This record gives sequence, structure tokens and C-alpha cells, in this order.
Amino acid sequence: MILTLIRHGETDYNKNSLIQGHIDNPLNDTGISQAHKLGTKLKTLNRSFDFLGSSPLVRAAKTADIISKYTNMEVSFYDKHFMERDFGEFDGKYYFDVLDNMHDPNYKKTHYENDEMIIKRVKKGIMNLYQNYKGNRVAVVCHSHVIKSLLIISNPDHYDFNNYFIGNLSALTFKVNNDKIELIEHLNI
Repeated sequence: MILTLIRHGETDYNKNSLIQGHIDNPLNDTGISQAHKLGTKLKTLNRSFDFLGSSPLVRAAKTADIISKYTNMEVSFYDKHFMERDFGEFDGKYYFDVLDNMHDPNYKKTHYENDEMIIKRVKKGIMNLYQNYKGNRVAVVCHSHVIKSLLIISNPDHYDFNNYFIGNLSALTFKVNNDKIELIEHLNI
């Protein structure tokens, strides 16, 4: 399976460096414009997918809906495995105020989805996709920490949650097999 994970467009929380996690924020005007720009780029590059999916959070679902217009396909599925990390009490906080806790891989707190938990959830979602869409090209619009989780799964010695920036509308493509996941492209708009 060839899997492209696309980060949703910008929200006001992104613009203001606020953590949104499971807060269901809509795209702002810039985010809508970014989604159209990526859709145009995918069309220009003649990128096609057999299936297009999304996290059920509105910022990802709207991004997927816009991209679908350029790829001439409908959104096939919404999957909770691809929702953003549950930041618990950090949701709504200024990013730089909680950075130390978030960058601690051993941080554990009630209602906070730690590194181990999100990686396990994302891996389960990827393996479900692999079982259902083996041999296909699949795109999923999702979130930064979901993409970082897959990077860590693919190469834990090289990636962690702190050392790789995933911008809004970044599209990372992976080759997924039963026993190996490999990053093959990182496309930015």
C-alpha cells in the first residue's frame, strides 16, 4: 500500500500557537486557501488515490472535502485512529507554556495520550488500512502528531515527536508493507 498522510489546513488555534488536540476547530480562511492550493498541486502533479479518508475532526474533514474536488473522488472513510493526540489538560493552552511537559516522552497524566499510547493507536489504524486497502494508493487527511507517530514507527532511531516539523498541508507518502513502513516523499505546498 502506498499511503499519503496529509496534515489539515490552518486553524486559528494553529495561527495563535494554541494546542487544539481534540478541540473540533474549523479551518480559517488561510487553511481553506491552503487546502485549495494543495488540491491544485496534486492535480498538477497528476497524483491520484484509490481511496481518500480523514480524521473525523472538522479541520481534517473539511480539508479532505476540498482536496476531493481536485482528485475527483469522494471521501471514502473517517477513522478515529487518525485523530490528533488527546492533549487532555493542555488543550487550549499556549504551546510554549507546556512545551517541556509535551517534549518529555515519559510524561503521563490522566486524560493525556502519551507517546506510547498515540503510537499504538496510529499503528493499529495503519495496519487496519493495510489489511483493507493492500495494493492501493490511499490518502488520509489527519494531524501533526499522527504523522509524527508514523515517522517514529517507520524509523524510531531517526524520528521523535520533537525533531521533525510537519506544516499545515504537508503531505508525507509512505510505502507500507506487513513488516516495514518507509517514508518515500515529503511534499510541502
